[in-house]
Amino acid sequence: MTLSEAAAATGASRVTLRRRLDAHAFPHAFRSDADGKGRKDTWRIPVSDLRAAGFVLPGQERRAAATPAGRVVELESRVAALEQEVAVWRALAEEREGHLADLRQVLGLRAAHDT
Repeated sequence: MTLSEAAAATGASRVTLRRRLDAHAFPHAFRSDADGKGRKDTWRIPVSDLRAAGFVLPGQERRAAATPAGRVVELESRVAALEQEVAVWRALAEEREGHLADLRQVLGLRAAHDT
């Protein structure tokens, strides 16, 4: 599915799907030549990746809700996707914390030099 198709099917926004794509939540996603002009600028996300990332597709909610085991599988997939997303955000926070520490050090040196 393209991002637009996936957004329509899941009810999620294209922005949300793009963020999840950037966070590597769809490991089998790939770029394709959607318009036939040789440009590989359209992302394709397999339905299995959407389901594994916790997105509900039409018809899936009835099957998953029909059995407790189906609900467990759905929740386990969602937890795995959220754990992956948390790992990405933690890495970003650590990177930014290091940058802030560098800036604090530079500002400290500059303040000491100005006095």
